[in-house]
Amino acid sequence: MAPTAGVAGGHVERMLERYRGLALGALLDDVPDGGPRYLYDLVAEYPRRWGKGLRAALCLATCRAFGGGDAVGLNAAVTVLDL
Repeated sequence: MAPTAGVAGGHVERMLERYRGLALGALLDDVPDGGPRYLYDLVAEYPRRWGKGLRAALCLATCRAFGGGDAVGLNAAVTVLDL
């Protein structure tokens, strides 16, 4: 049995995925609808790549651990998502 098997029933992974989704959604909401598609398609595709969003999810999780809500840490999470 792997050391991490069954840890909190996958709760950590689900919460990090939820937080990643919140940050990604907020970031993509600010991508303009108009303009050159060849540029904005790339801007929207980059943060969806595998591995992107871990820092954003950890930022939101840390904010939550210290008593803040999602809205409090969302701006900072979107900022680190874009790095």
